Amino acid sequence: MLVTTAGLTPSDCSAIFHKTALQPFRRMLPWIVHNRPDLFDAYQSVHSANAALALARRPFALSFVPVDPQQMLFAGIYAVEGWEDVPRDTVYADARFAELDLPLSELRARPAWDPALPPWRDLALTARDIRTLPAAWAARLADWRGIYLIVDQQDGARYVGSAYGAENLLGRWRTHVAGEQGVTKELRGRDPLHFRFSILERVSPDAPLAEVVERERSWMHRLDTIERGLNT
Repeated sequence: MLVTTAGLTPSDCSAIFHKTALQPFRRMLPWIVHNRPDLFDAYQSVHSANAALALARRPFALSFVPVDPQQMLFAGIYAVEGWEDVPRDTVYADARFAELDLPLSELRARPAWDPALPPWRDLALTARDIRTLPAAWAARLADWRGIYLIVDQQDGARYVGSAYGAENLLGRWRTHVAGEQGVTKELRGRDPLHFRFSILERVSPDAPLAEVVERERSWMHRLDTIERGLNT
């Protein structure tokens, strides 16, 4: 349907499914397509010898990027020679796409370009993840305050912290990974690139500071991060 609606024939088109396992690049691919088409074009222009030969047999290619383990998102129709758009704005804006199940005319504003944020209990982010968060993820973390855990992947050392105030978890985690070493006394001298962040507990935005600190101390004792961790 995509091919025929665009006025092409199936025999003119190849399909490219970008299935890289490299993180955080895989997670960022939909964002790159939407916000940095120049980078996506550069990435997409490089292929293995066999793939290049297969693509060269047809003048156009339909490109897809992953949004989760089970779904791929249509990224556009490209001319194989020089990887020029056909053209991108015309394809997305074409009224003939309005009745398709995938409304291509609305792709530029669709939240699908940002992969879905996992449930907070399943969230586990590296420093690289935090430095390159999709906008929708950053906005959600800025709304959440709570108790979090940092694990140094080099030696398994654990640190419990709390986030509240301006930008909540987002602000606190970005502070942790902003430099070349940890920002607290306990984390100083450690490389944040080895940190893994997760949420132990979310607390109400109206929770008093004393209550947040009390819950933080409770987690320190339960996880034994004072005697056998990085808390003091």
